[in-house]
Amino acid sequence: MVIMVDRKTLIKVFFNSLFLQSSWSYERLQGLGFVAALAPALKKIYRNRDKRRIALRRHVETFNVHPYMASPVLGAVIRMEEEVQEGIRSPDDIIMFKKAVSGPFGAIGDRFFWGAARPLASIVGVGSIMVLGIYGVLVFLFIYNAFHLWMRWTCLWRGYSYGEDTIEHIGGLELPTWSGRIRYLMGGMLAVLAVGITAYMPLPGLGGIGDIPLLLFCVMTVSLAVAIPLLSILMRKGYSIQTLIYLIAGPIMLISFISGIVE
Repeated sequence: MVIMVDRKTLIKVFFNSLFLQSSWSYERLQGLGFVAALAPALKKIYRNRDKRRIALRRHVETFNVHPYMASPVLGAVIRMEEEVQEGIRSPDDIIMFKKAVSGPFGAIGDRFFWGAARPLASIVGVGSIMVLGIYGVLVFLFIYNAFHLWMRWTCLWRGYSYGEDTIEHIGGLELPTWSGRIRYLMGGMLAVLAVGITAYMPLPGLGGIGDIPLLLFCVMTVSLAVAIPLLSILMRKGYSIQTLIYLIAGPIMLISFISGIVE
């Protein structure tokens, strides 16, 4: 098969995809944004204006997916359009492919990006604000945007490389599994953040870092960072409430014992 779309064209598609939802409507959802992102590639594939017009109309139909997960769909559709131009695939295959991946890719993207990646970057950003002040906002922006932009470009390129087999590639990334792992990590980080906020920005009557021995502060932080994700995992595995209470009481007793020694 002749390769019709070069890297420069894919870069144009990538930048256009950043505006996928700028023309969102209740009638076509992301349909207009999708075809606008795809336009540079279709121009390369179909030199004949009539054929290009038919291809553009094919993609103006209703389409909706998580905006970041549109990248592998765009890449796969570009490859499939090349095959249509070569006469080895039917245009109906592309329509069926888009309908098939819309729901699953949307759910995967919502769970991973909105439910895990963005909250994780937010927690790191809040923690950075405690140390760097207002510059902590830049830490959040850098972490989140660097991650999702890299993901969007990689998935676009892989989608173009694999065609409709990009479904297997996305499945191999195990994004739902990583969503759960990131949530466990966030539980520990939130515990550490809570201890840090209490220490540096104390509530009335609770004291600050100067009132908490450094050793006790470190033990509390590490214990919470390990305990919260661990308890979440054990609860999902079906451990009884009594067992979890014992696991909670143990670290508390240890902290109290160490506190007595330090004092």
